[in-house]
Amino acid sequence: MGDRSALRASPTVIDLLSRHIDEHVQIHNSKRTLHSTQRLFDQFARPALGALKVEGVTRQDVSKLHVSMKGTPRQANLLLANLSKAFANAELWGLRPDQSNPCRHIKRYPENHRERFLSVAELERLGAAMTEAETEGLPWPENGGAKSKHLPKPEKRRTMVSAGPLGVIRILLFTGARLSEICELRWEHVDFKAGTLKLPGKKGGARKTHPVGSVALDVLARVRRVEGSSWVFARPSDPRRCISTEVVENAWQRLRVRAGIEDVRLHDLRHTVGTFASQAGVNAFIVRDVLRHVSTAMTNRYVNFDEDPVREVSDKVAARIRASLNGSGGQKSSP
Repeated sequence: MGDRSALRASPTVIDLLSRHIDEHVQIHNSKRTLHSTQRLFDQFARPALGALKVEGVTRQDVSKLHVSMKGTPRQANLLLANLSKAFANAELWGLRPDQSNPCRHIKRYPENHRERFLSVAELERLGAAMTEAETEGLPWPENGGAKSKHLPKPEKRRTMVSAGPLGVIRILLFTGARLSEICELRWEHVDFKAGTLKLPGKKGGARKTHPVGSVALDVLARVRRVEGSSWVFARPSDPRRCISTEVVENAWQRLRVRAGIEDVRLHDLRHTVGTFASQAGVNAFIVRDVLRHVSTAMTNRYVNFDEDPVREVSDKVAARIRASLNGSGGQKSSP
């Protein structure tokens, strides 16, 4: 009878996932990882495994869930990785025996890793679309809906794109930073005199001083400061909050359609900066430092970080991207 009572009182997978979120993810991971993990657990793990006792979950239970998600291999692999960490914590917390992780030996699905970056011609079209967006406005999408005599003529159906998302996109192009890093940039993170921004040293890490080129600083210098707001890109409706990533993504959807680059994601702008940096003929360590990657960790023992070559490469890359946006064929231009 006592064994049955103990079993009923033992934690379920729902309990484990909640504790994993509270005691691990919220402490050690970024907000983006937190939201992603919560979404995966809520959508897949809790419905499939939540009622099971932590100590009773088998490899077959996890494998069945993984197989059910084979149509979305990247998502399935990401869930498996998160579950594996949660069950590793279950061992740490004494909820399962050591070396009993039910996610072990489950083979991940192969994923198609895409490395998309913009060509000079594509940057020219993007630059033209951005100029059009802030001067004339972008045309309404053709939806084939019913016509109305009250609608403007087709050639006049345009909507301006606000300065905030356009500014964020330009900074992404000229720095290779991640979207959330720029949306959450505060004026205290910008040092015009030193030519630096404080950006996270790694995903979810503390912000550290990072040299950037003068082209990016020129864009920031033209951003209108909102009184009483510390954000570089403040939310117009509530300056106490920064611009949302959704607003920038929505602007990007319109820009990329207008520029004829529908398959390009905002994160591909980071790939573009990395590609242009490698084309500048610098070594992999400088490219790593420009993008603030944590890869090539072993080589960090033998390579000293020098911000001058990073700034020089940032200037060259940003100047070339700006020239392409301006339709100069990617030729060198003065910052």
